[in-house]
Amino acid sequence: QAFNDVIREYANRGIQVLDFDLIARDAAPDGDGRYPLKAGFSTDTIHPDDSGHAELAALVQAGITNLGLEWTGNLVTA
Repeated sequence: QAFNDVIREYANRGIQVLDFDLIARDAAPDGDGRYPLKAGFSTDTIHPDDSGHAELAALVQAGITNLGLEWTGNLVTA
């Protein structure tokens, strides 16, 4: 979690970051204080499933667009 806080500090300084943790994790910690992946994002609470990967891909595509680049399938162009 400390690493994610450092990355978010970069975002607060205006640097473009893609916060996978923010969209992937459950809102409530588990009994060990860790944040598992949210329901519908993973079947084992650790690894994204197809639905989770689709959400991550959408975030990447939005980030690319925000940078003024174009997403064309598997290729990013200026």
